[in-house]
Amino acid sequence: SVELAAAIEKALAFFRKHSKTDAKGHRYIVYPGDLRGSTGTVALIALAHIDYLRTVKDKLPAGKLMELEKDLDGYLAFLVGAWRNDGLWHSRYRNDTGEVYGSASPYFDGESLLALVKAARYLGRDDLWNIIIPAADSGYKRNIKEALDFDPDSRITKGYYQWSSMAFFEIATSGRQGVEKYGTYVIELADWMIDVHKTLVRTRNTAYAYEGIIHAYEMARQRALTSELAKFRCVIELGLGKLTSWQVGSPIANKYIRQHPTKDPKAIGGVQNHRKEAPLRIDVAQHQMHAVVLALQYVFLQ
Repeated sequence: SVELAAAIEKALAFFRKHSKTDAKGHRYIVYPGDLRGSTGTVALIALAHIDYLRTVKDKLPAGKLMELEKDLDGYLAFLVGAWRNDGLWHSRYRNDTGEVYGSASPYFDGESLLALVKAARYLGRDDLWNIIIPAADSGYKRNIKEALDFDPDSRITKGYYQWSSMAFFEIATSGRQGVEKYGTYVIELADWMIDVHKTLVRTRNTAYAYEGIIHAYEMARQRALTSELAKFRCVIELGLGKLTSWQVGSPIANKYIRQHPTKDPKAIGGVQNHRKEAPLRIDVAQHQMHAVVLALQYVFLQ
């Protein structure tokens, strides 16, 4: 809608205002007063540009299209430049120069990989495949296989989980040769999230889990894996049903929310991180609403 497009462009303009471009054309986010930035921030704003452009590219005025494409190219160039020799990503950068440094982060590894995969698939950036495949393999080795060998319920794997599941799904469904294993990874990760990490009995909000499990559901549907399909659907229905009752203004809001009513328009639609704790976090709301969108797309409106 016109209203939604205006809101998205207002948000993108905020990050455009708070970005720098270095001599190499690498573009990165700089929050006022901060001395360093996080690679994941750049990956997420790149993802926002990618999904917006793939949706409305043919409807944008030429000037606006060129502006957004130029900004995105700069953010993607930054991510390419932040890729390390071991196939993972530097986690930090200096705001004054854009110089990247620091150890890898499973969150940022997954976010950066997903941004590159989506740019390649939906905006024609085929040059990025030379990074995508080795990065996916390195991430799987370090953040999943080695992490789980050390700790079967690894926090590293949890951080990488939903981002890598979405990225592996995009690779597996890209039509490229030899990518079947990435679809298997998506399904195996969902089994781990359900059976080992035990998403259904966690007391904090686990909407992030369903971003991965829903992609596993669709992968299982495409591969006609009947038992996995039934398992994933059951977990999705139970898990998202519970979490929807933690949303302020939900028609099935739980007892705690009903006993603490609010008319604050900034709170309505927000999602609690615990069934009995009022503070609202934007990342929790974003993960949950994305999971709901995915559930409608792949599970409930098929």
